[in-house]
Amino acid sequence: MASRLELAILGFLAGSPLPGHELHRRISHLTGYGRPVSDSLYPAINRLAKAGLLERLQAARELTAAAAVGALPSTSADAAEY
Repeated sequence: MASRLELAILGFLAGSPLPGHELHRRISHLTGYGRPVSDSLYPAINRLAKAGLLERLQAARELTAAAAVGALPSTSADAAEY
């Protein structure tokens, strides 16, 4: 099951690719600056990349969601694999 942080990451990346620092800024603004994201953002990005839900664009140093919503499991049986 995806965490709220992972869902927020995918939501922000569904619109367009973002560099990591911009993704961090947007999530911090969403969750409030009193709740640190720094220690969990990049591990969450790594989990999503490993699951094939996002990819790193090394040339542009940006992240993008893999086919946006189309990459998300469509059934609860598919979601159990993640």
